[in-house]
Amino acid sequence: MSDFKTIARILGAIRSCEGRPFDVATVSPEALGVDERQRDVLAVKLQNAGKISGLMTAEDVGNAPLTVLWGQSRPEVTLDGSSTWPSASRSGRLRGLLPAHAGMIPHRSLRHR
Repeated sequence: MSDFKTIARILGAIRSCEGRPFDVATVSPEALGVDERQRDVLAVKLQNAGKISGLMTAEDVGNAPLTVLWGQSRPEVTLDGSSTWPSASRSGRLRGLLPAHAGMIPHRSLRHR
C-alpha cells in the first residue's frame, strides 16, 4: 500500500475516535493493511509534522526501531491535520512527510490517459 493511503487511513482511524476513548484496534496493522513498522514510522512523521498529537513513543537500546506505544497514547488530529483531511492523498499536502522519491510521482495531468 502506498504511504499516501496509509497516512490517510491513520488520520481517518484517529479521527474516527474523536469524542470517545481511543480504540487501539482502529490503528492495528490488520485494520490499516500495513505492517507495524510502517504504521509507526508514518504516525511519528505525522506527529512531527504537526498533523497529529498525543503519541507516546519508545526507542529501545541498540538502534532498535522507533515504536509507538499505542495503548498509552491518546492521539488526536490537530487543526493542521484536519485541514489536510480528507483530501490529503489527492492534493499532495502530505508530500513533505514522504521520502524524496515520493515527489517524483507525476502530477495527475501528466499521467497517461
